[in-house]
Amino acid sequence: NVTPLDQAGSAAGSTSGIVTQKPEVNFTALKSDNADAMGWIYSPNTVISYPVVHGSDNEYYLTHLFDGTTNKLGTIFVDCRNGSNLSDQNTLIYGHNMKNGSMFAALPSYADEAFYRAHPRIRFDTLAGPGEYEIVAAFYARALRDGEQGFRFYAYPDLSDKAAFSEFAAQVEAAALYDTGARLAWGDEVLTLSTCSYHARDGRFVGVARRMA
Repeated sequence: NVTPLDQAGSAAGSTSGIVTQKPEVNFTALKSDNADAMGWIYSPNTVISYPVVHGSDNEYYLTHLFDGTTNKLGTIFVDCRNGSNLSDQNTLIYGHNMKNGSMFAALPSYADEAFYRAHPRIRFDTLAGPGEYEIVAAFYARALRDGEQGFRFYAYPDLSDKAAFSEFAAQVEAAALYDTGARLAWGDEVLTLSTCSYHARDGRFVGVARRMA
């Protein structure tokens, strides 16, 4: 077992190596350390193993660590429009693409199908229980400005409406860089992971996953 605050602090500021084993996290202690704590995200055999928070806006955790320290690494966080109880059908999670390889810097590696084949699943365990998700699609996108046309993947924090779900799923499939063989189906619990990408102005790299268990 790892002390949650120690693990959170080291994970947020270090690229000491690939994480090969699922971390054992005391979520009660994690919540005690930071009231905004929501869970832990872990991608096997990558450096992604971090606490996930849910704040009152989408700005604070861009520049603050899990313990509140001001730092450009920030903290992996859930979109403030999502409910704190993870009841939404689509949970949007953001993290920086750091040049030192930390945070969500590994996410754009999903542009390579071989990387996906080696890392087809990701875990997002929360206070409510464990969660395993399979990657459905990976794609490049942009944070669009007013008047610009394109896939606003971040505009779907709630997919409880069947028409909105179908629209989102169709756009995900169209944007996918390759065929994973997985598809979103009505009723799925969706995880949308986003980080900055430098392929275009306001670029983003996005991974969409569906809950398996």
